[in-house]
Amino acid sequence: MNELIAKPLAIATCGVFNMKRRAKEALRAQGSIEWVVIVVCIAVALIGALVFLSGEMNNKINTVANTLKNTTVNGAHPGK
Repeated sequence: MNELIAKPLAIATCGVFNMKRRAKEALRAQGSIEWVVIVVCIAVALIGALVFLSGEMNNKINTVANTLKNTTVNGAHPGK
């Protein structure tokens, strides 16, 4: 009699553990997708910031170049 009860119980218990394992795998996969989205967002933000800063530096370099173009500065003379 115990065999008749034990076998279906073991199968049901195994099925429950299998469902829990699959649920954990799904949660891990969901978590990894979220991390990928977060990393991609951070990367896009950093690239945007670098593009903005390079544009600002380019403007400043152009300003300095235009200022020096209007002067009589010829460059450095070492030893004088």
